[in-house]
Amino acid sequence: NFISGDARIMEGVLGDEELSLFRPSAKPAAPLRCIIYCEFDPHLGPRVAFQSPPGYVTADVCDALADHLLSSPDLCGRLISVAAFGLRFVGHPELLLDPRYERNQLIFNTCLVFEAGTEASTYTPLVSSLAANLRHLETEHLFLTSQATRPLTQQVLDGMRHDISVHGELRMPPHGCDFLPQGSQLTSFSAKLKDSLLPAVPETIQQHEVPVLLTPTSTVESLTNSVPTLPRLLPLLDRALTIKDIAQRAQLEVEEVISAVRQLMLHGVIRTIDQIAVNNVYVPAWRITDLLRNTQLMSQFCAYCR
Repeated sequence: NFISGDARIMEGVLGDEELSLFRPSAKPAAPLRCIIYCEFDPHLGPRVAFQSPPGYVTADVCDALADHLLSSPDLCGRLISVAAFGLRFVGHPELLLDPRYERNQLIFNTCLVFEAGTEASTYTPLVSSLAANLRHLETEHLFLTSQATRPLTQQVLDGMRHDISVHGELRMPPHGCDFLPQGSQLTSFSAKLKDSLLPAVPETIQQHEVPVLLTPTSTVESLTNSVPTLPRLLPLLDRALTIKDIAQRAQLEVEEVISAVRQLMLHGVIRTIDQIAVNNVYVPAWRITDLLRNTQLMSQFCAYCR
C-alpha cells in the first residue's frame, strides 16, 4: 500500500490468500462501468490507449494510474487490483517477448472498471480469459499492434462491454465484431459469468416504454461522445414520452432511440417504465392529515420517501 497524490492506491498480486478478496459473496454483482486497454509505449511510456465508453475515466486519472496498471514484468500473468479515485480496476497484465516489437517486448493490460467499494468478484473468472484471448489475437495476428487492425480495438472493447452488461457473458466474437479471426483458442470468450450477475440492461426494450432519468441532466450531458444522438434526445426525456413519441419528435428511427436508451442504461443514468405507470393517478386517503399531528409518523413517512 502506498500514497500517490491525494488517492490511496492499493496494488497487489493475488495469491491464494489475497484471492479471498474476490471470492463470490451474497452481495449483488457490481455493474461494469468501463473497460480500458492500456499498454507500454516505447516512446510515451505506460498509457491508456482505449476505453469503452470513451472518456469514462478522465485523462488525469489515466495518467496517474498508468504506471500501476502496467506493473513490472514480474507481475505479468497475474490478477491485479488497483483502487483509486473512487474506482476499482481489475486486470491481468500480459508480457509478450518477440523481436518484432521495439525493445523486444509488449506489455498490455485490459482492465474491467467498477466503482470503488462495490462487489466485483463475479467478474474475476473473465479477466484471465479476456487477457488470454487478446494475447492469442496479438501473437497469432498482431491484432493489437498492426496499423491495419489496431483501431478496431475500440470496437472490440465496445462489443465486450455490451455482451457483459446485456447478456452476462463474454462472447466470441463480441457484439458487432464479426471481423475478428475465428479459432478454437478463442472459445473461452464464451465463458459464462456466475449466476449472481444480473444484466444491467433488459434483453428487449419496447417502444411503448418511457425513459426515466436517474441522475441530473448535467451528468447525462457528459455522455455525448458515446451516445451521439443524446443532444436531440435529452430535452425529450421528461418522464412522460414513450420511446416511440421521442423518436417522432426527434425525427429519429425507433431503433435509434432504443439503441441510445440502451447505452444510457449501460451507464446507469436511465431506466424505463411502462407507459401505464406514468398515467397512474394516486389520491391520498383522508387520514393523510394524521401526518400533521403525528411527528413519529411524519418521520417514518420522510424516511420512506428518501
